[in-house]
Amino acid sequence: MSKTSASTLSLWSALRSAKRPVRRTLLTGLLPLVFLGSGSHAQVHVDKPAAQAAMVSAAPMAMQQAMPSAGTGSAAVVPGATGGAGQLAPVSPEWTEQLNRIVSDPPPPHLVRGTHYVISNEDRHDLWLKTIANKGGAYIGVGTDQNYVLAGWQRPELMVLFDFDQVVVNVHYVYRVFFIHSSTPEEFKALWEAKNEVTALKLLSDAYPHPKQRAAIVEAYKMSRASVLSRFRKVAGIYKIHNIRWFLDDQSQFDYIAQLFKTGRVVMVRGDLTVGTSLSSIASAISAIGLKLHVLYLSNAERYFTYSEGFKKSMLALPYGDDAVVIRTRARPNGVYMYVVQEAKNYVDWVKHPKVNTVYQLTHQMDPDPSPGLFYIRQTATAAVPSVAHPPFAHLKSK
Repeated sequence: MSKTSASTLSLWSALRSAKRPVRRTLLTGLLPLVFLGSGSHAQVHVDKPAAQAAMVSAAPMAMQQAMPSAGTGSAAVVPGATGGAGQLAPVSPEWTEQLNRIVSDPPPPHLVRGTHYVISNEDRHDLWLKTIANKGGAYIGVGTDQNYVLAGWQRPELMVLFDFDQVVVNVHYVYRVFFIHSSTPEEFKALWEAKNEVTALKLLSDAYPHPKQRAAIVEAYKMSRASVLSRFRKVAGIYKIHNIRWFLDDQSQFDYIAQLFKTGRVVMVRGDLTVGTSLSSIASAISAIGLKLHVLYLSNAERYFTYSEGFKKSMLALPYGDDAVVIRTRARPNGVYMYVVQEAKNYVDWVKHPKVNTVYQLTHQMDPDPSPGLFYIRQTATAAVPSVAHPPFAHLKSK
């Protein structure tokens, strides 16, 4: 283990000596709960509509300022650095001003399947590693843990974590604190363990002093903790088989993600792709600070809606770089995901086309890669747009 600061040693000592809480975690306001998923991919399911989770911040950067800065001084940005964390300067007042103009969308009336997706159930993100490695620039992604896996490979200069479920956004605020207060992946993982709940709650309380914000984030932590640990173990097993290094077994990747948080380069926001207001404000902010979007990760979100005017407008407003890519997944009938790559220029042409209204038109004809599970969208929208209806089963809502 590398030499650590006195504060880090103190934290690690506290982690080792912390006692297991007497009472089990209570998921307040979300009863009754059952855990659903494939294999170890537990998700938190709400059997009946639950009260909306509290928003943690009106301005995205306001919560960043609740934590004392641990930046690296005035060092210049070195995107795509291959050793250590690279040198990331704390964001400037101009960046902060622009990022604070990012707005949230209204909460959705329903959650997909009535479920909080606090972990990913996609297991082969490594199929995208060569596509996104060291791209730098800006990153936008939906979901939870998979974003950190992808960021460890891309090494973006700005990371925007975007999801329509406020609980998922609140989970990212937990990640933020744990990244900032951990010097190694081992310390980071330990903060998710039940025996270290007292230490974790103290860190969260110190970071988020506003009672309403703190309560929402603590609830997200307690709700997700067991699932997150299970997810870490599963991903570690899969990547070990395929000889893939990721942020929880590569100190340099871990350091880089931690520096993104410490320097204020991560924005967490609730946004609805079908509305487009939040995403349009993200597009404006990225453009204003002079960055280009190099990776847009959509998971399989597009299967749950047809392309609305708001969606198309916001997608076309994003400042894509010349080599930008859109990466998404599509589930096979047996539930196994296909991992799809599309150049952003190609994607824009499809989105612009007046006859395109569903992702199923884009994925109708894909080119398989020699690597099983990896596919490319190369067909252009100038060719005949396939008449593919959006499947009625795709619109899954909680009852």
